[in-house]
Amino acid sequence: MIASENGNLELVQYFVENEANINAEDDNGWTALMKALANKHFEIASFLLDNGANVKN
Repeated sequence: MIASENGNLELVQYFVENEANINAEDDNGWTALMKALANKHFEIASFLLDNGANVKN
């Protein structure tokens, strides 16, 4: 999630390719998708959505 929050697309891609839980939540209920969107990292958000991120959280 830190990679999404900080805008590190390459690291996000690495985690997804290595089967990280794309819909994992932090202690506050935030997902990587939420953090990417909150920080205006739209390319990461798009990548997460293309790879199955849940938009219903």
